[in-house]
Amino acid sequence: MLTVLMLTNGILNAQSDVQSKQNSIRHAALVLAETMKNNDAKKVVIAGIQSGYYVDESILFRDLFNPGSSPAFRNNAYLGGVSPMAFATAFRSLLASGKYPQSAQYPSNSGLEAFLISSNAQIYFPYSDNFNLSGPINPAITFDPLSPEAESNGGWKFSGGQFIDVQVDDSYAQANPTLIANFYEGNPDQPAIGTLEPGEPDLDVQLAGGDDACDQPPHRMAVYIEDLRFESQWDKIWGGGPDFVFCRGELVYNGDGTQVAAAPSTTMVKLKRIHVKKWRNVNILWDSRWEFINDKFEENNQNFAVYEDDETSTLQVGFSGTVGGTVSIPKLGEVSYSVNPTVTYNTTSDDDVIINTQFDRCWFMNSNTVDQGLGMRSGKAIRGVGGGKGVTFTMRINPY
Repeated sequence: MLTVLMLTNGILNAQSDVQSKQNSIRHAALVLAETMKNNDAKKVVIAGIQSGYYVDESILFRDLFNPGSSPAFRNNAYLGGVSPMAFATAFRSLLASGKYPQSAQYPSNSGLEAFLISSNAQIYFPYSDNFNLSGPINPAITFDPLSPEAESNGGWKFSGGQFIDVQVDDSYAQANPTLIANFYEGNPDQPAIGTLEPGEPDLDVQLAGGDDACDQPPHRMAVYIEDLRFESQWDKIWGGGPDFVFCRGELVYNGDGTQVAAAPSTTMVKLKRIHVKKWRNVNILWDSRWEFINDKFEENNQNFAVYEDDETSTLQVGFSGTVGGTVSIPKLGEVSYSVNPTVTYNTTSDDDVIINTQFDRCWFMNSNTVDQGLGMRSGKAIRGVGGGKGVTFTMRINPY
């Protein structure tokens, strides 16, 4: 009975936390809606997004409240003659005065600013490249409903001297300027392209010998992910553009198998939603030294994986396994993880595992200039998974 009571309390506390977070981000969106009637405050938000400091068309509230210490506003030419403090001043004034829509629903001493900073809340402008940001814009304002199933959410747009209700989804945001109060996924202090978990590669190293040896030049090479393309959105609009993680080594999952917890060596690429169906040159290093030294050190094959990162899970219990073969998208779904010869587990994943396989050294080198069924680009084989939910890429070999 005690165990059941503890589990029930845990669920109720989690639901309460989500509700509190949803109330706070809705509160922020309402204050933001009123703040955007101030042209200087709006200019600061747009300038922060245009800085490109965060790749996915956003600016954190922490930057807006403290622009003097924000790299996004350092030497920001998009500000023109507007004070970078214009947003903070207007937002704080409205919050204190309660002169914003539905303010009676929220206490004046709500601690909203501290919440927005500590939770890495941001203002996200999806598809901003579709609009002329040098002229006046009148954006709709909405917020992340914090519901895994929500494809749309209500919002507000100032028109005819009053706020009117609008319904925001991905199509609406493509056609109309839209600012979304939501949360930055991951660590905002990590680069958009970079190694997240550096470490020694998890390699299948085979000593000299026999039929398995792959004594073929080049004997030492660096390998890059060169060009990357995705065919459809991986997250709902609240989640922004996709975050693809390229892994070298075995994936490690959390206790219930719903999240990729780690891999020995990983590199993430963040892209915008507007990049869909477009090739992007990312040029990221996947392996700095894939080596073959006969009789001493023979890296005949390596584990290779790609997944789309989802920051929603917080459970981090250790569980390690390797998926056999190539996993089809869009979801990992019912996949068996080989833990030992007699035990397997079926799991699903919030992190969409696109590929989890093994590259044989000779096969990889010989196939890199041969069409593998997905076509060629710049003389290199297009790899990955095709189809409507496809993610494809090319890989470059640099011998040295």
